[in-house]
Amino acid sequence: MRDDARTRRDQSDHGLRPRPSGRQYLPEAASAWLVTAGWFLLVGGIGTLVLCWSRSRGWGESHRLGLAGGALLPYVWLSFQQATFLDVSRSTARFGNSVFGLGAIALLVVACKSVTRQAARAA
Repeated sequence: MRDDARTRRDQSDHGLRPRPSGRQYLPEAASAWLVTAGWFLLVGGIGTLVLCWSRSRGWGESHRLGLAGGALLPYVWLSFQQATFLDVSRSTARFGNSVFGLGAIALLVVACKSVTRQAARAA
């Protein structure tokens, strides 16, 4: 069943190929462990920066909202890129991604309005 789904996906690909991930820029001798360690260092560094910023003066609800929105929207965008790799029809994958993407954007809009109202009350 898995091979049939992969063949169907390859035929419905319309010649689209996955985008390069950056691995091709590393030397061939670089092991997968080195790449994994690099990702952990990158994510750890960003996490440390966010932690330091979030403890600084002036960090508020609007900053948290911006951080959450900045993390949420790439997932919405990437879901459409990843739809070609699912074992369902392309229309089903795109419909599901559209529904969940619109839900995520609606949640972000509601959160923006809430933060704006709270800031107006505090001022």
